[in-house]
Amino acid sequence: MNNDSTLRGFRKLARLTQDELRQKVGIDQARISRIENGHIPPSRRERTALAQVLGIPEEVLFPGKKQ
Repeated sequence: MNNDSTLRGFRKLARLTQDELRQKVGIDQARISRIENGHIPPSRRERTALAQVLGIPEEVLFPGKKQ
């Protein structure tokens, strides 16, 4: 699983839509979509927030990203 589909997979395991994740994380739904599709990298703050909301260690959710 590559980095962009990892976020999508964990989001779906958590049974969250992009809109629900957006509400919990506080970022735009279109941005979540672009991160999931690999069009843009998440910022450091976004990586931390996404990992916290999904209950996944950051290094698992975004392998290869510097913490």
